[in-house]
Amino acid sequence: MAMRWRFPAVPGSVALARRAAREAAVDLGADDRLLHSIQLCVSEAVSNAVLHAYHGRPVGDVELEVHRSDTYVCVYVRDSGHGMRPRLDSPGAGFGLPLISQLASEVAVRVNGGSGTEIVMRFDLTSRPSADVAERPSDPAPA
Repeated sequence: MAMRWRFPAVPGSVALARRAAREAAVDLGADDRLLHSIQLCVSEAVSNAVLHAYHGRPVGDVELEVHRSDTYVCVYVRDSGHGMRPRLDSPGAGFGLPLISQLASEVAVRVNGGSGTEIVMRFDLTSRPSADVAERPSDPAPA
């Protein structure tokens, strides 16, 4: 069963969406490591919608959907703005989508012409960090 929320595309909605995604992911079996990744990705995706989707237009909504599919938590962030367009006056640093691509198992960006953008993120519930990252010994104390 999918859980869905709709928020106005305003800065205060980023934290609301992040909390909603976290609660849904906990219910779907995500561990702490995955929860952190999901929250960060949702923050970035919703922030992108807030900053870019309705630029020069009346503020619209951002939709968040979270569900489980097999061994994945699937997260969708949608807006009905004017799609992805380059902005020379962009207030962002341009790291949002690359960061999402690093943290999610799979990412797809769907641009619906002039009627919105959808970011689809899948997070593998079965993946674990590799031993060299998870169990890296700490540096020895200086002598």
